[in-house]
Amino acid sequence: MKISRGARLIALGVILVVIDQVIKYLVKTNMSLGQQIYVLGDWFRLCFVENEGMAFGMKFGGSVGKFLLSLFRIVLCGALVWWISSLNRKKKAPVGVLVGLTLITAGAFGNIIDCLFYGLIWDYAPFMFGRVVDMFYFPLIHNAAGEVVFFSPVFNFADSCVTVGAFYLVLFQWKFFASDDKQNSVCGIGRQCPPEAFSQSILASGGHCLSILLVAFLLVGAGSCRPTAGTELQNFAQSAHPSQPDGWAPPVHIATGSYGFAAPSLLSADGKRVTGWMMGTSRLYPSEFAPLPSPPAGYKPVYITHYGRHGSRYLVNPGQYVAVNSILEKAAADSMLTPEGQRIWQTYSDVYPLLDKREGELTPLGAIQHRGIARRMVGRYPSLFKKNARIEANSTNLERTMLSMFYFTRELLSLRPGLDIHADASRSYMGVINQHTLENPRATEYDVQWKKGDGLWRPAFDAYVADIIDPEPFCKRLFADYDYLRGLCDPLDFERTFFDVAMNFPSCGFPNILDAFTSDELLLLGRLDNCSFYIGKSRFPGGDKRGCYLSEAVLGDIIDRVEPDIESGVRVRLRFGHDGCMMALLAMLKVDGWGAELEDFSRSWEVWDVSQIPMAANLQLVFFRGRRGDLIFLPLLNEQPLSLPLESIDGAYYSWERFVTYCEPILREAREALSVPPVPVVIPYLGETPVK
Repeated sequence: MKISRGARLIALGVILVVIDQVIKYLVKTNMSLGQQIYVLGDWFRLCFVENEGMAFGMKFGGSVGKFLLSLFRIVLCGALVWWISSLNRKKKAPVGVLVGLTLITAGAFGNIIDCLFYGLIWDYAPFMFGRVVDMFYFPLIHNAAGEVVFFSPVFNFADSCVTVGAFYLVLFQWKFFASDDKQNSVCGIGRQCPPEAFSQSILASGGHCLSILLVAFLLVGAGSCRPTAGTELQNFAQSAHPSQPDGWAPPVHIATGSYGFAAPSLLSADGKRVTGWMMGTSRLYPSEFAPLPSPPAGYKPVYITHYGRHGSRYLVNPGQYVAVNSILEKAAADSMLTPEGQRIWQTYSDVYPLLDKREGELTPLGAIQHRGIARRMVGRYPSLFKKNARIEANSTNLERTMLSMFYFTRELLSLRPGLDIHADASRSYMGVINQHTLENPRATEYDVQWKKGDGLWRPAFDAYVADIIDPEPFCKRLFADYDYLRGLCDPLDFERTFFDVAMNFPSCGFPNILDAFTSDELLLLGRLDNCSFYIGKSRFPGGDKRGCYLSEAVLGDIIDRVEPDIESGVRVRLRFGHDGCMMALLAMLKVDGWGAELEDFSRSWEVWDVSQIPMAANLQLVFFRGRRGDLIFLPLLNEQPLSLPLESIDGAYYSWERFVTYCEPILREAREALSVPPVPVVIPYLGETPVK
């Protein structure tokens, strides 16, 4: 039986729409929003984004504009179907024209399905207000800052159909549109054309071709693998410094994933890569995330409890910025800088004005980090973010944590406007977020003093620092006369202060000045962060472990709230605190080396890795309920599975009941220790042989 041309066109259109929808379903169910998967090198990736508007993510008119755009697309598709049917019925068009128009129509239908039904299917928006799913990303050319300069749009299979169909018609079937105009009686296909008629025919063809391209532009749903470092970060930075001249933007030295940012390949003075371990807690939040393991069959997500560190920030002590600036400025004025020192001073002096009165504040990058975490959380567990879902959020009462909470919850609302979010930064909740403050009823003045710079552990730590750090080689690379520098300051203090500032520059989006150090110097300086946190927050036998034990407040709050939250309809509980609080909690739980009890604190860097708590670090416990009503959970540290010292289920999941049982003796031990008044402990230091 012969199949008619019309039936073949219908079959082609249906096949294309089905392919498009299958790809989108696989992306929606197997990737988190913003996730990137590298397929071929760096130039072909799958990047899951959602687009509300037209090509390249353009929008207009808010909700009304979105409604009108969806309505217009429906009308346009209807017109295309009518046109194809008319051409086919009258046998006026060659097969190539009909195939091209079918490609455009099928692509349009693929994106219209997203707009009409995805909001309802995935329960985030009403009818006609869904978002188009895009995934194909070809960032072919990058500039020196890592930004994509060509080709930045992210598109889907439907967009490809529309684009291929449109350009095929324009490039290879333009004569048909010329002959189909009113001039076709004079200049039809295969006829001899008078010059005037031929020029009119060409103009008519051009008009038709432009119309086809305009229609394609309106039907394509390509978005962008947002945000790019050069737009989002600089927009934030521009708004953060309104006193700067119009058009000013800080130098951006941040390479981007999708809402996940990382420093570019930072190099040391000897040309070696600066590792995350060297950067310690100043390390930027990861930009790439492996897919998470699926839950066992029959288990559905019901709840997330979260503890997150604030995002990238400026240094808490502004005196560090001032100290480095004043010494370099003085040395420059006295012509006492080496060429390397002059290069560092030029870089530093360019950005120093941007650091004024910013102590401890969230940087633009810190806001973007938390927006990315929120976006991926919604993408992974959309059923927890349905309309009217209740979200509870609390932070410590510092600006950087409050702003982290603000940007996180604002991103949630931008993705799911119907959420019921309760946010609070009251001191009444502080004790179970920052357990090392007097708001924690079990904390004492001794505990607060212990974590400060003049704690009883400080003399031993300072002796350790002096033992392993020789400031002379570093300082001689910057200053022409070492004795001159000694007349200005303590060279060891200068090196450590400069190190803190240099580690902070990536969080600010500023140029790299870590290349003032060799890789060996960075390794030794990196030890200090590990050792100081180990003394203050771990199960260090040489101390009294109170810094760790105080985390019973955080752990107890997490455990006590899980089942009441689930029963009362809270779907997500967010907490925003600090790095040391997270380390102490992990040490309390004895996970992944955090429970180490080394007698010699100077070797703690061998087992502790504080770079696991980067800027915007977060611990998430994602809960699933089975058909029988039992609870299991997936622990995540920085959005990757965290191994617990318990028997697992399918390798990554754990029984909530067993976890609570595991924690009971840990909490009891801590509470008993904290019930006894603290006895001051002086830390001994036996000496360390410098590592060459």
